[in-house]
Amino acid sequence: MGEILTVKGMTLVISPAEGVTVSAGQPFEVLVDLPGELGTAAVAKGKVASVSDGIVLGKVESKDARVNLSTTMRVRFLPAAEQGEAAIAEEVDRHVTKKEVSREELTSFRDVFERYRKAVFVVKDAEDKSHGTAFAISKEHRLLVTNAHVADIADRVVLNETRTVYKVVQRWYHPDTIRTMNLDGQTVICSTDPSLGKVDVKGTDLAILELERLGPDLPAEVTLAWPDEVRQIVGSRVGTMGYPGYDTQAAPDQFAQATFAEGSVGRFERLNGHATDQPLEQRRLVQYSVPNYPGVSGSPVFLANGRVVVVANAVRELEQGGKVAYGIRVDALWDMLNQLKLSDKVPGAPASLPEPVFVPGQNPKALDLLKAAEELTKAEELKKDKQFRTSLEHVDKAEALAPTYWRTHYVRGLIFSDYIRETNLPRKEQAEMYEASLNAFVKAEEMHFQSFDVHPVPLLLEIARQGINSGRQSGNKDHLQRAINLLGDQNVARVALEGPNAAYFLALRASIQRDLGDYSSALNDINEAINRNPNNQSYKLERDRIVRALQQ
Repeated sequence: MGEILTVKGMTLVISPAEGVTVSAGQPFEVLVDLPGELGTAAVAKGKVASVSDGIVLGKVESKDARVNLSTTMRVRFLPAAEQGEAAIAEEVDRHVTKKEVSREELTSFRDVFERYRKAVFVVKDAEDKSHGTAFAISKEHRLLVTNAHVADIADRVVLNETRTVYKVVQRWYHPDTIRTMNLDGQTVICSTDPSLGKVDVKGTDLAILELERLGPDLPAEVTLAWPDEVRQIVGSRVGTMGYPGYDTQAAPDQFAQATFAEGSVGRFERLNGHATDQPLEQRRLVQYSVPNYPGVSGSPVFLANGRVVVVANAVRELEQGGKVAYGIRVDALWDMLNQLKLSDKVPGAPASLPEPVFVPGQNPKALDLLKAAEELTKAEELKKDKQFRTSLEHVDKAEALAPTYWRTHYVRGLIFSDYIRETNLPRKEQAEMYEASLNAFVKAEEMHFQSFDVHPVPLLLEIARQGINSGRQSGNKDHLQRAINLLGDQNVARVALEGPNAAYFLALRASIQRDLGDYSSALNDINEAINRNPNNQSYKLERDRIVRALQQ
């Protein structure tokens, strides 16, 4: 350790403690004392520039931007990168001793709970609406393990049995993280990008979190089982520590308290994305009997010897009743750590690791869907510039790439609609274009429902609007009837009236009610539309038409 005598910008004058030997080039950390009994936190790192007459000149290379260096802080000197043979031997001995301790076998789950209860954290989102679980694998480097679907919402973590909060500063995802794409709700893609879609929890649902350097030192870290050990765990008793929703509230002032439960490993299954004929020993989705609940995702699953063999991640409800819990074997975690070059930061890591088992390749349909989305973006940009023909060419390309993507038909319907508005078409051609636009929106709605099992209100409103236009131009009463049926549907009306399209929905319904001679209902709807959007002149013109019709 050392005392800071003077601070000059990023240069420190340091007095080492008695008996401490320091050499040029040796790294150091600057420590700050935290309130109460929270310990210390490293806020800066640097290297020794020179040593003269027992005084050390240190150059700070990086520091927390929120902290100003001062003489109230202390310096901890770290082992030099290049040391003499004796120092190297001593350092090797220290690591060997540490490794032997980390592989110590505990004898009961009571021992496991006592040893590792301070290694488990609540993971919280930025708005305190949801939570999961994570556990520390490196105190020194502040690394936690959790699920990919938990990492998607991770903003900060709370240490078990405390209110101590740490900010999450980095996330790493397993390269085989599978997501169901938001674009169509069906196509899966291997991606570490949360914006593409939700994580498939029957894929390799793993992630690593790094915590900020501020805050007290992490008090504990778990010991991960080695890959050869986890292949033999079927039938073994296991225990978990996590934060089930029934015991945990995602609240700002929450006092964290993990729940411990026991069960046994039942079988190995194949992770999604891997070959159906994958050998049993390579199957890394683990079924076990410990109950899983919302909130325990990311919990460590221990053997009685204290080693973590599985990361809890999902529960499946069975049609015949009951639930089955699942987790990911930690050899998949070792693959990830090795690929990210993080395995050397984990105490007790094996000297060598077996060949990794990764998903053989990307889903070509996912790549085509991404290309289709790009084509539709180009189409919409061209539509704004009134380049309708070229815009439709890009829509055709998108449909060829992804024939079941609902948005291709939606964009085509918008292009037809804008073309009608921007050109002076003869009545017959205008009716044909309205019909084409209506058919495109109907197709888009059908495909959307097949993908998401939801009838989207904005699309239904487009169908109603174009049904009205097409019915008026062609005299097709079926289109008008379909429109009034849509607008009269209670579920559609309820959602529409609560959303941003409420005024438009009311005006649209008023318009068709006028066409069908229901002037009283039309007047009620248009008055409410104007009440919600008093600056829309087209609504006022529609009210004038309805009033004139009432007076006739």
